Amino acid sequence: MTEVSKITLIGHSGWGPVEEAYEERLTVSAAEVTYRYHPIKATAENVAHRWRYWTDGPALVNAFENLAAVVSTW
Repeated sequence: MTEVSKITLIGHSGWGPVEEAYEERLTVSAAEVTYRYHPIKATAENVAHRWRYWTDGPALVNAFENLAAVVSTW
């Protein structure tokens, strides 16, 4: 069985004008969660942003292990 070290979810906007189009990426591991939002065409209302949360606490480790167990069964 393969060990899961991180899980990445990638999303893209669908229907709509290019000024509202974007790509987003959420990555989860046992130590951190990162999010990136990248507009296809940046405007004053649709700006790129990102954030990161990291910890060495057991809560994120336990949550990631539970999520990895579900993902590995797909």
